[in-house]
Amino acid sequence: MNMTPSKFHALKKWIYSNIHLCQNMRMSKLLYPIGAELFRFTSYSEWVSDSKYIYKGLGVAVSQVIMFDSRFRKCESELDFKRAQDEQAFPIVAYRTASPAKAMRCAC
Repeated sequence: MNMTPSKFHALKKWIYSNIHLCQNMRMSKLLYPIGAELFRFTSYSEWVSDSKYIYKGLGVAVSQVIMFDSRFRKCESELDFKRAQDEQAFPIVAYRTASPAKAMRCAC
């Protein structure tokens, strides 16, 4: 099940507006500080062919980017991208990591 871009924006908006709920619940999951959306991969083959050029073109280091698939699982390695392909969990959306002052926290 692929999510449309508007669903991603709606989720991001909901997280921004309800972050206090996550803080009050004292969730045990890791919280990732994310900033603006940078780019998205719509397939495994697109990730393989384009990823190194996208990072160079944007001038961001891999360490400054965090990615989630359409099921909101963090994608860090080739195995994560293959899992997303097998489970039809594309697109994978890349966000710039944010400083704590500007961050939205995503419990994924």
